[in-house]
This record gives sequence, structure tokens and C-alpha cells, in this order.
Amino acid sequence: MTLEARASRSLKWRLSCLRLMTVLSLLIATIVLTGCGGTSHPVDQVMEKRLQSNRADFDKLVKMLHEDHDIARLDQKFVFLTEDSNRQISKERLDEYRRLFVKLGLVGGMHRDKGGAVRLIASTKDTFLTNSEKSYVYSPTPPSRLAQSLNQVIGDNRGDQTPVYKEIADNWYLYYESW
Repeated sequence: MTLEARASRSLKWRLSCLRLMTVLSLLIATIVLTGCGGTSHPVDQVMEKRLQSNRADFDKLVKMLHEDHDIARLDQKFVFLTEDSNRQISKERLDEYRRLFVKLGLVGGMHRDKGGAVRLIASTKDTFLTNSEKSYVYSPTPPSRLAQSLNQVIGDNRGDQTPVYKEIADNWYLYYESW
């Protein structure tokens, strides 16, 4: 093989490697940037309007959860009952919960906190660096750490694992937490 042929082959190989490295760098950057930002949670005003427009269904869901006080966690795929529960919830009842979840845009189902508050999970974000949740909370007892707006808190609250609430109606709150 002549010197000129070797140089041409070496140049082609280097260019191929450079193209591959460029494609891989762009792919990695896309994955990291998508994981670090992703889409945002719905703004307070959208969630408040949803509660106002569907108040009867939100109230029905809370009433059902008070009747089924042994449900600790429920979503589209599974149900967890409290440790002291030994009953089965009918398929029809679970279907009604799940129908309401879809209608109300509750992508994460519900979670009952130890204090008895009910979280109706509207949005979750699982990213490369942080995870977060924005939910509706029904609680007869006012929570601590109230804010005027969760929209601002979301931008300022990265890494702070303390939940923040915003009162939107009697016993109804918006909830945000990141971890």
C-alpha cells in the first residue's frame, strides 16, 4: 500500500470516528438535557380552574376515599390497603376511582398521608437529577408551609424536600414537593 493510500485511509477513518463522536455527543446531550428539564408541571391557575370546573367530581372522590378509609395508595395499576385492612375492594369500585382519575387528570392516582390528608396526584416529573410532584390535597387541617404561588416555588425549590402548599378553596390545597 502506498503512502498516499495509507494517508487517505487514515483520514477516512478519522473522519468516521469524528462523525461517530459528534452523533454520540449530541445523543448524550439530548438525554441529559431532556432529563434535567423535561416538561413542566401545570401552573396553579390551570389546576385551580380544573378543581372549580369539576368540584363535584373532586368532592365525590374525597367522599369515596373517606368511605374506603383503608386505601393507602391507589392508581391505574395497583391498590395498597393499610396494614390493618383485610378486605377486598370490588372491581366496580376500583373502576369508578380510576374513571374519576382519568376525568380529573390525576395521572398519579392518590395517596393518603399519615395525618389523613388525601393527595390527588396531578403531575409527576422524574428526571435525571430530580423528581417532583404537583398535586391537589384535601385536608381538614391546614398544612404548614403555605405559599402564595407554587409557580414561583417550583423554580426556586430545586432540591428542597419540604412540601409546599397553596390554599385554593376550603380544605383544598395545591401541593408541590421535589426530591
